[in-house]
Amino acid sequence: MPRVIALIHQSAGVFGISFPDFPGCICSADSLDEAVRRGTRALSRHLAAMVEDGLAVPEPRPLSALRVDPDFAEDIVEAVRIVPVELPDLEPRPFVPAGAARIGLGWH
Repeated sequence: MPRVIALIHQSAGVFGISFPDFPGCICSADSLDEAVRRGTRALSRHLAAMVEDGLAVPEPRPLSALRVDPDFAEDIVEAVRIVPVELPDLEPRPFVPAGAARIGLGWH
């Protein structure tokens, strides 16, 4: 499974996580572990929205490529941690109406 580089920063006791290859996909938490958990969930939702909207999902770059990208050079230097996060499944999921199984529409 492909991996995505996540940058983790800390400020005033709060950890923030961002994904250079997926601008706008960010979140924060009170601990490093929780930031990684929340970041992974945010990335999964971000990618699902991209697929649903028909947007192209960029190929994740390795850390070596991000290090030489001037847009991220400063962020990488200031990061508390740089962690790889597994890229979630990109298969679009069919829309299932809430309660469809309860009313016998055949979705389970």
